Amino acid sequence: MKESECFPGKRVGKLTLIRRTRIHSSVYGNRWEWLTKCDCGTYRKVLTFRLGEVSDCGDHTKEKLSKNGKKGTKPLKNLADSNPKSLYRRLYVKWHDMIARCQNPKNSNYKYYGGRGISVCSEWQEYSNFKKWAIEQGYNPKIRDRKQQTIDRKNTNKNYEPSNCRLTNSEVQSFNKRNNVFITIDGITKNVTEWADEFGINRNTMQSRINKGIKGKELLQKPTRKANYHKGELITFNGAKVSFAELEQKYHLGTGTVRYRYKKLGLRGTDLIEKPKKLGE
Repeated sequence: MKESECFPGKRVGKLTLIRRTRIHSSVYGNRWEWLTKCDCGTYRKVLTFRLGEVSDCGDHTKEKLSKNGKKGTKPLKNLADSNPKSLYRRLYVKWHDMIARCQNPKNSNYKYYGGRGISVCSEWQEYSNFKKWAIEQGYNPKIRDRKQQTIDRKNTNKNYEPSNCRLTNSEVQSFNKRNNVFITIDGITKNVTEWADEFGINRNTMQSRINKGIKGKELLQKPTRKANYHKGELITFNGAKVSFAELEQKYHLGTGTVRYRYKKLGLRGTDLIEKPKKLGE
């Protein structure tokens, strides 16, 4: 319920509003909270935005009998979606987070949404309307994988509204981020991730090439290993250019042996590949 609709004496279901106080919550930021009195005489504190979802003190056990007759319980389908046990709790959290990042300046993501002028349409200010849209889009509360059902804006510079949103998975949503880099090669435009996956190249490798100014098909070339793991250095051995690693592998020497002999001891030729003598030889 909106704060402008609340005043002392107002009735919400079985609750009567008495007075409000300002509280700070690490989850919701600064919010208004109302002290309410139930028709049964029980007092309860309720956050303003939850009024309506919460309409009694929660102690009316006769009204909470489930179909199987257990006291103090409700069937999951009858629970308010803000309840952690509700089937639609995850959808409610998506809606709540959407509202928070667009309307609460203290939200850590506000600068990326509300701070950029992104807002939530008036229709979706009411959770019931958002829930109805999500169900029409195929939202299934029984799918537990969070990555399979995400709310994605088709145009990342426009608002949260039915015409600009879709229900999709996190992979598709990742292709529609504001900071995605799109590349056109031979008339085909794709983002970095799509090109990298198609040609089996590490995404960071492609991004590094882009930062270096490399363009076109050169971006799609698979990296070639250098002949030597020691800064690509080659030496002349028996008239041929070889690496330290190649000599060590060919003559079954320990890693770094040839390099040490060449750099530190100044050995050349066959002295580089002699096997170390054992004690007593």
